[in-house]
Amino acid sequence: MKRCVLGVIVMVLASGCATMSDLSGLSGGDDPPPPPPPVVPPGQPDDPVLQPPPPALASTVDGNPTLVRGAETKVRVTVTSGQAPFTVHFAGLPAGVHAADTVLDAPGSVDVTLSAEEEATEGTGDLVAAVDDAAHQHIDAHGVLLVRGPAGALDRTFGTRGLVLTSFGESGAGALSLALLPNGKILAAGSGNTDYQLARYTDRGLLDTSFDGDGKATMSWPTTNPGWTYAKSVVVENDGHFIVAGIVDLSRLGLARYDATGALDVSYGNNGRVLSPASGAGDGLTAAMLDAEGRVLVAGYTQSPGSYDAMVGRYTPSGAADSTFASGGRAVSALSDAGDFANAVAVQSDGKVLVASQSASADALSYDAVVQRFTAVGAKDFTFGSPNGFVRFDVTASSLPAALAVDDSSIYVTGGGTGDTWVARLTIASGSIVWKKTLPRAYADGPGETVLDMKLDAEGRIVLSGWADNGSNTDFMVRRLTADGELDASFGKNGTVATDVSGLNDYAAAVRIQPDGRIVVAGKSDSAGGLVDFSLARYWP
Repeated sequence: MKRCVLGVIVMVLASGCATMSDLSGLSGGDDPPPPPPPVVPPGQPDDPVLQPPPPALASTVDGNPTLVRGAETKVRVTVTSGQAPFTVHFAGLPAGVHAADTVLDAPGSVDVTLSAEEEATEGTGDLVAAVDDAAHQHIDAHGVLLVRGPAGALDRTFGTRGLVLTSFGESGAGALSLALLPNGKILAAGSGNTDYQLARYTDRGLLDTSFDGDGKATMSWPTTNPGWTYAKSVVVENDGHFIVAGIVDLSRLGLARYDATGALDVSYGNNGRVLSPASGAGDGLTAAMLDAEGRVLVAGYTQSPGSYDAMVGRYTPSGAADSTFASGGRAVSALSDAGDFANAVAVQSDGKVLVASQSASADALSYDAVVQRFTAVGAKDFTFGSPNGFVRFDVTASSLPAALAVDDSSIYVTGGGTGDTWVARLTIASGSIVWKKTLPRAYADGPGETVLDMKLDAEGRIVLSGWADNGSNTDFMVRRLTADGELDASFGKNGTVATDVSGLNDYAAAVRIQPDGRIVVAGKSDSAGGLVDFSLARYWP
């Protein structure tokens, strides 16, 4: 018998062994049928090849939260798709800011609590909500977090924990005026003994070295009788140039125009400068501003026989006295027989000019506050404070106005006198007094204080800057009031902040409000050896 074994196939059948006829189909002819699919035991996952992919993970962070040091805030994270459950974790939070991990059992929203320690790092940064799902997918949802101090607290992102001191190596008046530039930089102007001093800072309070090489510039006036010189105001033009206005030799008005680098603009006036004529009459400048036409309005005084009269003047954009304003570019007012000094100037939306002056009282022993209004061409507006064209009032025993502010319906005046500070509100229509108030002292037992500047914020609140004597030395003082003249209890301590900048005497002279509401104050601080520094502080609104 022929034996030829090509292969052995064993099949286990119910009856035992397979016959040859059972195997004949495997030796040629038709292909065998495919094996049945495997049976997946109960409770086991499906074949990954056949399982559909999980939905893509998607999430968002709602809004740009603000977190105050020492407080908490809620941040809403929304997961719109993915495979539940979801874990939410905030990554890269600033030092001193905390948030607990949160689990979502299904797509939806969850409010996560962020908390800040008292010493949390301030500033604006990326807020990252890291989300993971059950399918091991990961996504980062982004927002912006601002960590800040309470209203009235120093802004620690500015300078050194909110303070800046800049030395020019001189004694003098320090910073007397401020300007905020469109690019966020800050320009301070002031004086040594005989020169104008300027310093420009970044938004973080660092000297801007693109300004005159080191962030500081000094300009001496070519006079034959050098004396005390003060840069009282700085105003910024639309092209980035700026004009510094002040008093030279305690007897002449001096304006100087600079380009954005800190160099004198020789196309302005006489090689960049405008100096009022020297004469027997003494002139003084206390304030300046730009009107809508780019002309410089100045307020001050001029000497008259035996006395001083209040003065407001206007200069063209080229630096010439504006012959279309009053008489030869000046309007002079004798409001009393014993001395009048214009200390502040403002322009209404209709172009009319407001001036606040201190005017000797009838007994010549104190001063009253006087607000005048002029037309756009410098004529007295007799519809204001009828019939004289001015409003005279007192608030304290001697009322010395220092600053003016105006909105569409009201005129605000503030100042000091006899150690107290005050603020008044008048109607813009006629000058009628709405209210006038003396403010409580920042240091209840202190010998006195004064206010030197005022601005209105975007919410119509009144922000004042000046200094307060604590009995040992003087400190920066900043106050915020409601539009009704009440101290704003949400700001600092009952509406007032007093700041020891240098440990010696500090005097805040100017205040400006940045577009985000932060409050910048500049002034002077005494330093060792009898020198005086520019000093700046920035506060949270």
